[in-house]
Amino acid sequence: MEDFRDIIVVKGSPQVIVSKNPTSYQLIGKGKQGAVFRLSPKRCVKIYPQEEHAAMEQEVLRAAKGSQFFPVLYEWGKNYTVMEYIEGQSLYEHLKEGNKITKEIVQKLLLMLKEREQLGIPRRDANLRHVITSENNGIKVIDHVNSYRKKRRVPRQMVRGLEDMGVLKDFLSYVKILDEAELSKWEKDITIGRYIKKYQL
Repeated sequence: MEDFRDIIVVKGSPQVIVSKNPTSYQLIGKGKQGAVFRLSPKRCVKIYPQEEHAAMEQEVLRAAKGSQFFPVLYEWGKNYTVMEYIEGQSLYEHLKEGNKITKEIVQKLLLMLKEREQLGIPRRDANLRHVITSENNGIKVIDHVNSYRKKRRVPRQMVRGLEDMGVLKDFLSYVKILDEAELSKWEKDITIGRYIKKYQL
């Protein structure tokens, strides 16, 4: 019987390296902290070269148990995390294809950011490549290794990404409609405040 624990992932630059995979489990993604393999239609496993990164991500997923915006955590070990496989494409890919950012997606993003605050997660931000969108405009965020380590009270990285994709004005306009008080908080940030001023919101 195949065992994903036989897969070996080592540190690399800029991404980790899969040095051994004697299984048929498909590699579906990798980054700085780990590599992800598809185990079944509903599950995947992330394998980390550094045990501390595994522990950091597991801590976040345990804290977010039951959240609609985080993958379900099924099993974990010193260097791996078995979690829900999220079907869909990243928000980055979605926008790169020329799709517009909708009011529904913006509303979900705002709810996700507020929930991170309620859960006590200090990084209230997300990389567009880590926001997975589904056909019904649902979203889930993956890759949470740094969610406790990096403190960020405003979504600066998300805003910069949306500006690069050419949809920031629409995003901020929807935020103003949906939660003007939140936009006022963001305005105090030097980076986001500059964009708000640029688009005269």
